[in-house]
Amino acid sequence: MNISIGIYLQFILPFVAPPKQFIPKTILGEMLLYERSFDGPGCAFPSFHVSWAFLSAYYYSRIYAKYNFIFYILSILISLSCITTGMHSILDVVGAFLLFLICIKRIRLWIYIRNYFENLANSWSCYRIGRLRIINSSIYVFVSASIGGLIIFSLIGDIYGVLLINLLSLFMAAVWGQYIERSSGLSRPFGYFGFIIGGVVGSLIVSWFYSIPLIRILSAYALASPWIQGVGRFRCIIHGCCHGRSTNQFLGILITNPQSRVCSLSKLKNEYIHITQGYSILSNLIIGMFLWRLWYSNISLYVI
Repeated sequence: MNISIGIYLQFILPFVAPPKQFIPKTILGEMLLYERSFDGPGCAFPSFHVSWAFLSAYYYSRIYAKYNFIFYILSILISLSCITTGMHSILDVVGAFLLFLICIKRIRLWIYIRNYFENLANSWSCYRIGRLRIINSSIYVFVSASIGGLIIFSLIGDIYGVLLINLLSLFMAAVWGQYIERSSGLSRPFGYFGFIIGGVVGSLIVSWFYSIPLIRILSAYALASPWIQGVGRFRCIIHGCCHGRSTNQFLGILITNPQSRVCSLSKLKNEYIHITQGYSILSNLIIGMFLWRLWYSNISLYVI
């Protein structure tokens, strides 16, 4: 877990830690310069020197409990040496210590996340203004659309072209939902695949009439999509759509709100189910950060 998260962050985040320059006067200084010759200033956050030191101290302390203070003192000294020798910045060291805490507190962290999603999944409620019904999940739809619109507008730069693509996408989504899927049980006004088809057709039209490279339009939507879907998944949790199958109590959440589709449409009421929407949020976060890393690295848009 430590290595997986650490390497991913080192690849994604553009942090560098240029080593402090000095003239070696002892054999230890020569050894430090020799070690630096195998490394560069990049991939510094978080510092594996620090996270590994504290993880070693943690697990050694479980075996040799009476020496735990020695292990942690050594870990602190290693952390300080990373700063004093110029191998890492303070931010690198702090990030590594937080990574260490995530690793050793992973069970407690998971329970907190699971309980949060369980409370959210049972929170469906609505407010009425006359005949208008406002569901509490609508805030996530608004935030999702706002984030996506901001990203796409800033990358494409033509607000009318983006509006045309979005309107055509909504139109095709409505056609797909009302005339192809016709899912009265789910009460869905729009269809996912119709939105995709409308978006592709709209991108072709805007590219032709507004002289915007098609690859630029598609790349902008690709960069925005993980963030749109990731935030939108909170709405899915509240409604109970895209839910998972049965699992054990440790991994799953229990949904009892009668308005949730888990209770009203499936046979999984009062059963622990996988938090598939949460899995989707995590995967979209990983994909979204990866795509942005490619973007600000000036890699070819065809790769994105």
